[in-house]
Amino acid sequence: MPFTTVTLVGQTLTAALLISDAALPVPAAAPGQPAAPAGQPTGQGATPLAAAPEPAAVAAPVPPLPSPSAAVARPAGPSRGIEMLHGVDMEVTVELGRTRMTVRELLSLSPGQVLELDRAAGSPADLLVNGRLIARGEVVVVDEDFGLRVTEIVDESAER
Repeated sequence: MPFTTVTLVGQTLTAALLISDAALPVPAAAPGQPAAPAGQPTGQGATPLAAAPEPAAVAAPVPPLPSPSAAVARPAGPSRGIEMLHGVDMEVTVELGRTRMTVRELLSLSPGQVLELDRAAGSPADLLVNGRLIARGEVVVVDEDFGLRVTEIVDESAER
């Protein structure tokens, strides 16, 4: 279905509306040309029907946008970036060890069964933040709860 572009606001704004040609009134035929039948498109969509009349006044003028040079540049120091992240929640996990098993072995687990992990007793546990190794430490008991005493911060460059 062909459409005609109709200007909504004057020349300072580029807002326009697409209206189906079938919904527009049929213009009077110029002398020597037949009138378009009712319901038939009056244009092919690429050319506007007629220049829309300019509005007498615009209700509220659009304020000009500030230029990029008018923006105040703030120094982005390292402390500002860190401060922005202080409230971000992260998943912290302490991992004692891992093991692999088949689905059959997993489904046959029962209470009291012992799983052998890939670490020796007394080995440091891993501290992971969002799945990434950050530190290692020893498991301790704090008021009847488990805790981790950090003994080593993992050097990111050494892990690669």
